[in-house]
Amino acid sequence: MNGQDFSLKPFSPISPPLNFKITGHIARRSHQLAIRYDLRGDLAELMIPAPAAVPARRQGLWEETCFEFFLGVKDSP
Repeated sequence: MNGQDFSLKPFSPISPPLNFKITGHIARRSHQLAIRYDLRGDLAELMIPAPAAVPARRQGLWEETCFEFFLGVKDSP
């Protein structure tokens, strides 16, 4: 199994700096891909909204709240 550690940075330089650090690890084994995230900091300061009564798609969610991971094929457009 091969793997690589990574560290995430805030998307917006306008947002106030938060005392959180997000790191992770990605590894491939045969036909499986495993991605692990590690969120460190004062988790009491983390604001997690209540689940929506009716789930719905939202534009721009990735700019604020989620741990997304994008993959692409090397040298493809």
